[in-house]
Amino acid sequence: RARQAAFAAAEKKTAEKKPEQNRSAQAAAKPEKKPRPEKQLQRLEKEINRLEAQLSALDAESEAHATDYQKLMELDAQKDELNNALMELYERWEALSNG
Repeated sequence: RARQAAFAAAEKKTAEKKPEQNRSAQAAAKPEKKPRPEKQLQRLEKEINRLEAQLSALDAESEAHATDYQKLMELDAQKDELNNALMELYERWEALSNG
C-alpha cells in the first residue's frame, strides 16, 4: 500500500509538471508576434498625417467662424485634444525611430 501511495503521488507530481512543460514548449515554439518597428512607424506616420489634416481642417473652420465666439471655443478645445494626441504620436514615433 505504501508503495502504491508513493507511486500515485509521484504520478500526480509528473502529471502536474507536464502541462507546465507543454506550455513552455509551446511558448518557445511560437515566438511572440510583435509588429516590426518599420510597420509601427508606418502606422504612426499615417496617424500623424491624419491628425495634421484634421488640425488643418479645424484651422480653416476657425477662420470661417471668426466672429462666432462659442464656435471658436469649441474648435479650440478640439484643436487642443488633437495637439495632445499628436504630441503623443510624435513621442512614440521618435522612440521607435531611435531605438
